[in-house]
Amino acid sequence: MAGPGGWRDKEVTDLGHLPDPTGIFSLDKTIGLGTYGRIYLGLHEKTGAFTAVKVMNARKGPTVTEWHSFGALLSFFILQDEEEDLRTELNLLKKYSFHKNIVSFYGAFFKMSPPGQRHQLWMVMELCAAGSVTDVVRMTRNQSLKEDWIAYICREILQVNFHIIILP
Repeated sequence: MAGPGGWRDKEVTDLGHLPDPTGIFSLDKTIGLGTYGRIYLGLHEKTGAFTAVKVMNARKGPTVTEWHSFGALLSFFILQDEEEDLRTELNLLKKYSFHKNIVSFYGAFFKMSPPGQRHQLWMVMELCAAGSVTDVVRMTRNQSLKEDWIAYICREILQVNFHIIILP
């Protein structure tokens, strides 16, 4: 599933220029909670493929004069000290998501909402239906992980690290 219009080639600097997800992706049920918002089961409208969509609701709505300023816009979603973390996450996902051990990132979207409702930032990613390594650890909290599972997980993590650090 390709991202919208060359988003992989650009740094995320201006939320106001992100595409609207309407007609591209739709949301179904909540499947988790993230650092910045809820994670929904998403649907790619054209292909019917399921995705995971992180949705961040604005804490307040921007005024017309604030609309075109990235710093001002981002401040409606997160606190200033979290801004760099979010921007880094978006840009790292765009750069490395083609690796088999990193979740595929399909794009970031900005959903304008009607007056009285909060605007939303959507981060659309591959749905990992089996869960994460963290989920495996939580499910086996009172048990030891088998050595072959630990070896497999460590090998996969090392492959990603090699890809990111050694092969930039």
